[in-house]
Amino acid sequence: MPKCFSIEKNIGCDVILWALAIIALSLGISALPAQGLEVLIDNPSAEEGLILPRGYRSYVTPGSNAALRWEQGVARSGTRSLYIANRGPHTGAWLAGSFPVIPGMRYRCGAFVRMSEAEGKTCVSVRILDDTGKFIRLVPGRPLSGTHDWSRIWVEFTAPPNSASFYLVLGNSGGERGEVWFDDLWVEDDLELIIKGGLRNLRKALSDYKETREAFSIVPNPLNHAEERKLIARTAGFQKLVETTDFNPRLSTERRRKIFTDWFPLSRYLDLLRRYHCLVAIYTKAQKVYSQNLPFIVGWESPMRRVFLKDLPVEVLVSRSHQISLFKGEVGAVQIVLIPLKRRLQEVTVFASDLVSGQGRIAANAIEVHPVGFVRIDSPATRDPYPTEHEYRGWWPDPLLENFPFEVEAGASQPVWIAIRVPRKASPGIYRSRISIKPANTDAVEVELVVKVWDYLFPHSWHFANVLSFYEQFAHQLYGAHWTTGLKRKFLEFLLERRINLTSIYGGQPFSEEELRNAAKAGQNTFIVTTLAGTNASEHPYFTPSQQKQAEEVLDRWTPFFARLGVSNRSWAYGFDERPLKAVQDIQTASKWLKDKYQIKLLTTVRDDSYGMRTGISGTVGAFCPYVDEYDSEQAAATRARGSQVWWYITDWSIEQPAIRSRLFGWMTFKAKADGFLHWVLNRWVNNQGPLSRRILQEAWNPRLDGVHPSSSGMLVYPGEDGPLSSIRLENFRQGIQDYDLLKEAERLLSQLETSGKKNSATSRSLRRVVSIGDDFIHDPLDYSSDPKVVEEHREALAAALLAAKRDLATP
Repeated sequence: MPKCFSIEKNIGCDVILWALAIIALSLGISALPAQGLEVLIDNPSAEEGLILPRGYRSYVTPGSNAALRWEQGVARSGTRSLYIANRGPHTGAWLAGSFPVIPGMRYRCGAFVRMSEAEGKTCVSVRILDDTGKFIRLVPGRPLSGTHDWSRIWVEFTAPPNSASFYLVLGNSGGERGEVWFDDLWVEDDLELIIKGGLRNLRKALSDYKETREAFSIVPNPLNHAEERKLIARTAGFQKLVETTDFNPRLSTERRRKIFTDWFPLSRYLDLLRRYHCLVAIYTKAQKVYSQNLPFIVGWESPMRRVFLKDLPVEVLVSRSHQISLFKGEVGAVQIVLIPLKRRLQEVTVFASDLVSGQGRIAANAIEVHPVGFVRIDSPATRDPYPTEHEYRGWWPDPLLENFPFEVEAGASQPVWIAIRVPRKASPGIYRSRISIKPANTDAVEVELVVKVWDYLFPHSWHFANVLSFYEQFAHQLYGAHWTTGLKRKFLEFLLERRINLTSIYGGQPFSEEELRNAAKAGQNTFIVTTLAGTNASEHPYFTPSQQKQAEEVLDRWTPFFARLGVSNRSWAYGFDERPLKAVQDIQTASKWLKDKYQIKLLTTVRDDSYGMRTGISGTVGAFCPYVDEYDSEQAAATRARGSQVWWYITDWSIEQPAIRSRLFGWMTFKAKADGFLHWVLNRWVNNQGPLSRRILQEAWNPRLDGVHPSSSGMLVYPGEDGPLSSIRLENFRQGIQDYDLLKEAERLLSQLETSGKKNSATSRSLRRVVSIGDDFIHDPLDYSSDPKVVEEHREALAAALLAAKRDLATP
């Protein structure tokens, strides 16, 4: 089955999504269909009706050829089903029902489908409407293709704030042959799961709080006595409401709405109580570890998890020391978390000593200290189906600030990012550094950072092909006259240090010859010479004579330079950004022109889900670049066999998504065998007036930017006063690039072992295991392990296999 997904996420309303997200987090709600509260559907099996089944209507996209009928004799239940034979090029579908929604409620809905050699994408989608019947959003589900007996397919979504109803779309798009039958629709919401589970958790948290608050008076109380009494009374009243409600499919929308909205005044306390219990557990552990009362607690956390300053639960490892493992020449990170329980910390300074081992010393300047800054998100704008760490309204950790004295309020949990760069010439072994945390108003606390250096040199060559546009116009707009050649150089060097290519898909060639020479010297593996057919063009033709002439001016100027630089084989023109299939002829013309006249290739995000196989342009186009959720591994392999690459790209990379997702992009790209990774822009600083300040809370910064995409999706590097400031997302992505390059190194060594007659050796088997990423780790871009320990375990196995291969290849 092809792996291809494309679903939009919706914005939650300020009141309701709090309730949903808090309980979803506490219950660990799965992305797979849970057993929710069924919503009553009229005629779900399409058995009743006259000419058409009651409650259903047929739809064929204008210009498409599809046959739809109310089928007799083929059914999963009863005797009838909904039949589609789509011959393309677009969509044939059945539209089902009209279902009221509660803004903020999580819904799952779907049907059973039977398929016979069906091409294209068969899925259940929803179209969401407001109270006037105006269309708001389409949310497509995970598609199927091929042949399947009756299989359950579904779509999940959270109803946006202004939504009133939705209807189902049961359809096939892009198919040219095959047959599809739909039957047995279903709709359910999360009301019962959220309310009953949340109420149980809240009562337990309150009970535990009453038992511990006196014994742990050092931990700040989230409630005063009056608030506690009020919460207990409200909880009891709400429990009576729940107990007198019969949760069944006939429960009215009005009753569901009342229960859901009444829950909010209670639900906001759940995370406060959970945080309190976390702090009690951290304090208890610290007493055991240190056997004394420290002025504040220092904990450790993975760089793949966010640590919130307040309001939300915090879990850290309390230990005098912590170890991470790195290759020679690699960069790694860990977070220390400062938690003062009773006293505010003033003018905190954090610094590290040299890393020392029996084999040598790594200077302290190889360790970077970055207090984590926070930006305020009051209206999370995440998109289905991407999970979020929380639907929290408040201060989100993301920017990594330059080291400076900072303050930490009592009861807060302030993360500090510690980055370690291992020199390429470092000796292997165990290194130790003292991390000193010194507030101005109390005693210092020291912890020990342990770095294990593996005896393997991180590959010098860049393998992870990427295009993450740096758009200089945004820099000019924000910095104004302060945007100088020297400041630009800092940003470009910052990107190259992270193996991020200096590229832009906007306009001509924005980089100077000197900048590009430096990039080539550093190892850059992808160059964008120019962009064809500006990204705002939307009408046919898509490659006009005037556009060709404009591109020629850039190509005539720059392709000789890239040839002299020796990177023509890594040079591309980008074009036809997300264009429809009717652009195919123009794409073919442009591709041949680029190849014949300039010896460079075209990289395009054209909406061709066959990657040129059905449209006849595979092998002509240099690289197709579908959206990650729509990437089809089997189709991509067929296109590569014709001589074209297949990359993938993302647009939604918001702050609210799990930090580990950024780390796993490298692993996902490797597993999918995608030839490269594209993201539209990384410095979209619009709607901000100046750089970040030296403050933990960045009150003047607007992370929503202009609201075009979810919070800071096009903004991974922040503007600092003196240069670039990284982000939690970008640093995780950086480490994921390193992981990718190490996996490619494992592939290279495996090939050497196989050609040297050691195909069946234990080392070869170990290498095969590490490059064969299991579905339990990463299944697809939406389904992956969120446990940082799983990543570390895979890295340990990768290191062991690389070290064994190094020994084996050194042995005749």
